[in-house]
Amino acid sequence: MEKLNNSRLQYTLLPTTNCNLSCIYCYETPRKQIMNQEVMNKIKDFTKKRIPNFSSFGVSWYGGEPLMAKEVIEELSKYFIGLCKEYNVSYDARLISNGTLLDKETVAMLTRSLVTSLQVSIDGLEDIHNARRPYRRNKKSSFNDIIEGLINCRGKLRAEIRINVDRTNIDSYKEFVDYLFEKGLIGVNSGNTISLGVVKQWSDDVNVSSDRLLSLVEFNRHSEELKKYLVERGISNENAWALQPSCPCISVNTSYFVILPTGSLKKCWIHPTIDGTEVGTLDSGLDLSIPAAVEWTAYDPTLEPSCSKCPCLPICAGGCPYERMSKPEMQDKNCEYHKDCIMVNVLKSVEDEPKPLH
Repeated sequence: MEKLNNSRLQYTLLPTTNCNLSCIYCYETPRKQIMNQEVMNKIKDFTKKRIPNFSSFGVSWYGGEPLMAKEVIEELSKYFIGLCKEYNVSYDARLISNGTLLDKETVAMLTRSLVTSLQVSIDGLEDIHNARRPYRRNKKSSFNDIIEGLINCRGKLRAEIRINVDRTNIDSYKEFVDYLFEKGLIGVNSGNTISLGVVKQWSDDVNVSSDRLLSLVEFNRHSEELKKYLVERGISNENAWALQPSCPCISVNTSYFVILPTGSLKKCWIHPTIDGTEVGTLDSGLDLSIPAAVEWTAYDPTLEPSCSKCPCLPICAGGCPYERMSKPEMQDKNCEYHKDCIMVNVLKSVEDEPKPLH
């Protein structure tokens, strides 16, 4: 039902695949593509043809670093907002950014563009972060620019702060949480959230050796520790990832597209610079003559015997479709992770149940 749900049109839009940082675990091959006017016009036409059939429309601005082409965000946002008003369709937008370009003028533009939240990764205190996420050209510090950008967003854009972790920085995130709390960037009145993100070898471009990677079960346990630490600090226990019964990954929905600066359509956030992953174009739409389009449209974990018999399937939704299709050797580890998440939350719910008075 969720795959074929046609109530909501959703895009992940890449104004550019260029980026000003050189993160050690980036899974994208650097490409200096910027969306031109011709592609923007095609996106407008593509959207106008489809929008009357939907009740809501959501956009995630992504890259590269999307704010390296902020004029694209501004022009398309203005068009989308006007189109949704014309057809009485609700509109929402978020931004996935490295946070280095969030000056006051840019934050004001994002607010006008109805971007209400952004996801920003900072991997620890200054020395740790800068060793992992330096500027591409001069390898200088990006930490202070990101903190300044988050301060500029305060009261205007809600920030989802993510600490991407592996074995080299997992033991230091609590000090960074303290720093953010003292800066007023997390806490009850900040409006922001914080969580851990697991570093994976999503593609051959990831420059992190396998012995530095956390297992998924280890990662889940550290996520639970973060929740407990936030409670201890009087912040919130709702800021880290928590398992909830949910629909499958958005990528399998037939009304969802990743749109590249070139105008090609893909399905997964990992795919922007991986060749052979196109599922269509802005001219053709989803093109079922392309093998990748058929594979994504036909995706159904319930058809696999090992999954169909597993009681975790309704909750885990089969896990990550990208990994199921491209990294089947990871399936056992993914299943172990989801089962661990489920058991942690089941035990927690039992502990939290009110005890009988007698």
